[in-house]
Amino acid sequence: MSEYSGSTLKGIFKEAERCIRKHAGELNRLNVFPVPDGDTGNNMLATIRAANEEIGKLNTTSAEVISAQASRGALFGARGNSGVILSQILKGMAKAMEMKEKFSGRDFARSLKLASETAYQTIAHPVEGTILTVAREVGDHAIWVAERRDDLREVIKEVVSKAKETVERTPRLLPQLDEAGVVDAGGKGYFYFLCGARNFIYDVKLEVKEG
Repeated sequence: MSEYSGSTLKGIFKEAERCIRKHAGELNRLNVFPVPDGDTGNNMLATIRAANEEIGKLNTTSAEVISAQASRGALFGARGNSGVILSQILKGMAKAMEMKEKFSGRDFARSLKLASETAYQTIAHPVEGTILTVAREVGDHAIWVAERRDDLREVIKEVVSKAKETVERTPRLLPQLDEAGVVDAGGKGYFYFLCGARNFIYDVKLEVKEG
């Protein structure tokens, strides 16, 4: 079993920011639910940027400290509905890293599961076909993969594929998306967050097409 330090989380969050920044315009255009105000990309970018600004000040490799501070930064920097949910995803990930200097692929899978559960608990009336659905299916699939192979690279590769598949299904779950002919913007943003994780772990250049 390989273990990774908080420096890996720093890299994952930084690449997630770059990936969301690259696609922010696309996410803004997809934004039709719950309010078609065209700012999902901007809001998710501001939130992950705030997380990275917080952990950029740290001189530690502790997974617990880095994840906790990323969560704190995202919470205070969250903008809009999608930003708030992303901040809760980071909060859930931080829960899984408590008391951990290093983490395994199985720990990371558990962090994605807790990310989903924390996000759902935040929303009074969860709606399927949104980022919440993507997060739930990603979390469940991550656990399934990690139970069979405790390998971070395998978990991340698999959850990117799962996120892509779930995002493509969102119009079938939410009539507003189907009517507009788009996928859910927040769900697509979370897909790009996970693409950033994959890009860092696999050392993929951003010019490579995500998905």
